[in-house]
Amino acid sequence: MRVSFAPPPRSRSFDRYWAAARDRLAAVDTCTLASTRVLPTPTEHYLSGTYPPLKAMGPAEPDLLSRATEDLSIYVHIPFCRQRCTFCHFAKEIRATPDRVGRYLDALVREIAMIRDRIGPRRVSSVYVGGGTPSTLTAYELTRLFAALDNNFPWTTGTEVTFELHPQVVRDRGRLADRFAAMQAAGVNRIAFGIQSLDDRVLRTLNRGHTAAEALDLINILSDSPFQDVSVDLMYGLPYETHETWFSTLSAIVDRGIEKLNIFPLFLKVTDPISRLYERKPELFPDGANRFLTYLLTDEYLHDEGFRSGPVLYYSRRLHHSRQQELKFDHIDDVNLLGLGVSSFGYLGGTQYYNLCDLDAYLQWVEAGRLPLWRAATLNQDELARRTAMFAIRSSGIDRAEFLRRFGAPPEKMLPQLGRFAELGLLTIHGDTWVTTPIGAYCVDGMASHLASNAVLDQVLRTNAETADPCTSLLEQHDYSPIGRSGASVVRPKAFRAGP
Repeated sequence: MRVSFAPPPRSRSFDRYWAAARDRLAAVDTCTLASTRVLPTPTEHYLSGTYPPLKAMGPAEPDLLSRATEDLSIYVHIPFCRQRCTFCHFAKEIRATPDRVGRYLDALVREIAMIRDRIGPRRVSSVYVGGGTPSTLTAYELTRLFAALDNNFPWTTGTEVTFELHPQVVRDRGRLADRFAAMQAAGVNRIAFGIQSLDDRVLRTLNRGHTAAEALDLINILSDSPFQDVSVDLMYGLPYETHETWFSTLSAIVDRGIEKLNIFPLFLKVTDPISRLYERKPELFPDGANRFLTYLLTDEYLHDEGFRSGPVLYYSRRLHHSRQQELKFDHIDDVNLLGLGVSSFGYLGGTQYYNLCDLDAYLQWVEAGRLPLWRAATLNQDELARRTAMFAIRSSGIDRAEFLRRFGAPPEKMLPQLGRFAELGLLTIHGDTWVTTPIGAYCVDGMASHLASNAVLDQVLRTNAETADPCTSLLEQHDYSPIGRSGASVVRPKAFRAGP
């Protein structure tokens, strides 16, 4: 029997939403938001995905694993890709040989077993297999990976299990069917895949390795597959993008019945090729005002189409978008995040940590029977309060009563910045919870920078000063935080170089 996505909603015109977005932008005091450094410029748009950031961490100790909660979310990183997207800063290896892939899977299986030996059984709330491009793995390799996970950290039918695809998979329907069978047998029940844009000129500039037609073809294939929980990634702020072309992409995806979207801005990191294009030809990219307008246009349109936002960057027509993301921002101290594989990061018992981000080093450590834990930071109560606040405003908000119970003081007393954010129209109290306003959602990572402690900020700035060449620095490449950045992330000649 054919299973299909929800029927597409009625179409609505671009002009209406663009006009509404312009009216909303005109009502915002952008000068004040910019002067207080909460409104990001194109080179300041980063994601508060960890706290402390990687640059403020020290060496990791193996005993951090013992602090894991009984319930865990699991992230697994597969670093292999067929091409390098010009915007991607995640750990990857391009066109790896089958032997190299097999060696990595050997190491990953061993890492999983070593961790299970250290921490024992745990309940699994969610699993996310990302990359890189996990769909480069064969059906046999996928079966092997999922068997290793199931043998050590089995999940139930209620566990959310997400797998990332790349639109290139449509080029070989036979292999895709085999992969689907392996995924279904393992219990995968959620698919995520990146489209970024449906403008082929933009896709070529990004070196995405797929066309707009192939992306739409994958949506059609999934509509007739067992996988009916699908999330699509889109990116704005891209070269050659206009408001009209962005809206065309967005509305085309919505019209095809996709009910979950992850919509994020282009991050301009010095380690990524796209930043060099920005340096040479910034006029190809939307400026800060047009980025903001795109966000407002998107928010206006999607809410009118029945989507709800939350966590920040995520939109869904359903009640929940992603269990792993919701747990990460709202309940990570109850359901910790275990990262597996090269460059994965996690949070266990109040400790934020990273695995090794260099693939050769990862392989050597695991093959020697050594856990690939690289850098970590254990948070005291003050830092935990800061982390709780900056993560909570990305999602369901800061519950004042729960914050008081946990930290012994109201959030606005421990963090007086919250009151200033409210004065700026970025936060408001709904019931007894601090939540972001729609404008606050756009500035949420700018707010996070202000919530960081002086100790963390000072350590990030010291790391910046000690980094001889940010273009080749693993710390720079894998630190996604806005903390300690001033927009100089694409200024290469002097701003980040130490010495004469």
